[in-house]
Amino acid sequence: MVKQVAPTLGFIVVMSIAGCRQSPPNTSQSTPDSRPSPPPAPVMEADNALRVGLRKSLTDYFIYRGRPRGFEYDLVMRFAKHLDRRVSVRIVTDDSQLQSLIDSHEIDLWIPSEPWSGHPKWKPGPVYSHTDSVVIGWRGHPPKSVQTRAGAETTKDLTRWCAPPCMQQVVKANTDWELLERMAKNAARKDVGAAVNRRHAEAFVVFDPRFVVVHGMGASKPVRWWYNTAKVQLEPSLSGFFSQGFRPRLQAALHARYFATPNQMRMRARPWVRTDLAKRITRWDPDLRTAGRMYGIDWRLLAAVMMVESAQNRFATSSVGAQGLFQFMPATAKAIGLKDPSDPKESSRAAARYLKRLMRRFRKANSPYDQRMFALASYNVGQAHVDDARRLAERLGLDAEVWDQGISLTLPLLAQREFSKSAKHGGCQGLVATRYAENVSDLYDQYSQLLPESLVDRDGGVGEP
Repeated sequence: MVKQVAPTLGFIVVMSIAGCRQSPPNTSQSTPDSRPSPPPAPVMEADNALRVGLRKSLTDYFIYRGRPRGFEYDLVMRFAKHLDRRVSVRIVTDDSQLQSLIDSHEIDLWIPSEPWSGHPKWKPGPVYSHTDSVVIGWRGHPPKSVQTRAGAETTKDLTRWCAPPCMQQVVKANTDWELLERMAKNAARKDVGAAVNRRHAEAFVVFDPRFVVVHGMGASKPVRWWYNTAKVQLEPSLSGFFSQGFRPRLQAALHARYFATPNQMRMRARPWVRTDLAKRITRWDPDLRTAGRMYGIDWRLLAAVMMVESAQNRFATSSVGAQGLFQFMPATAKAIGLKDPSDPKESSRAAARYLKRLMRRFRKANSPYDQRMFALASYNVGQAHVDDARRLAERLGLDAEVWDQGISLTLPLLAQREFSKSAKHGGCQGLVATRYAENVSDLYDQYSQLLPESLVDRDGGVGEP
């Protein structure tokens, strides 16, 4: 299997391991390929919009497959829903810009994602998390010197923790992410570490496993949002949200999305996506195109599933017994009438037929994208577990028909005893299924860009009655 993320700020390597499945096919691995891509232009002001200041980072705000992501961004979207307001994002690049936005009253809410010294005209919201300072370094290379940002809280902690003759370097950098990215680019100096906020460090080592948290230092400090005192109406809303609306379960779901550390695997999607495809993805394209036309499934999506499942090896067999190009488990193959999983023609049609069935099962999803993601997750882990995730989303006040702000948050929770014990079909490795669906979708998006024409029949194919 394979996966994705796209920020211009950090390195993302996320992967998948074999997840639990009921009858659907097996997974292999997942991973993302990138770093946060530049955010889009700030959202145009809307009436009654909640104007929010965010930094660009893997914990705060980044763009992934064209969609805004980030722990803090997802959280503020839940808060906006709590208020029934739209969100207008302002990207804060440095302290001087933040000061300008505050002075000109261009933001109502500032989300620093780390301890902040505050502003005379701004008030802090409730404490919703704690963090401390840590030293991060190259895996297997204890740092001989440590860099820290001038003026940052970590600088004070480092001075107290690492007294001379400890080698300290105070450098100019606007954010922890800028400092971490510099370190990651300077592979020739693996003896240099960085002192940063723990939350940023935890996210960074997930997406770039070359690094590890070496030491903790300093006292734990509160993390909270800050609001403009001219917007005093936010005070009771923030208190209500963090005391009731923002339940520990939602925090756990967001933590699983951005901070859970999966097993490291090599990213496999990028090498498959070449620029010399000449309207060809695999040697089995004719079979994929025919199957797509028959069942109203874009053949490029079938190609993406096949690549993630088997890397177009028709004789592939997983450790749990999944077989063929599309890694059908024997029970699943039998249930859908597939006699020979190694046969490209037969297995392509079986995969298209199965995916079409799953798509129809989720036809009430919020959008075609959400429908596709539900179907892909079900292909990996089983429809029953996805249904459990939808029920859990309803319990937690999330949207059960939306992927990004709903099921992708609750599906990983089914691996935890707290949630699996009340699930109708028990627990599963939901994070694996989530990564799998996103890997396949990312690869499909890449194929769609390289081969823009869709070869699905306009009438949607013959399909099944």
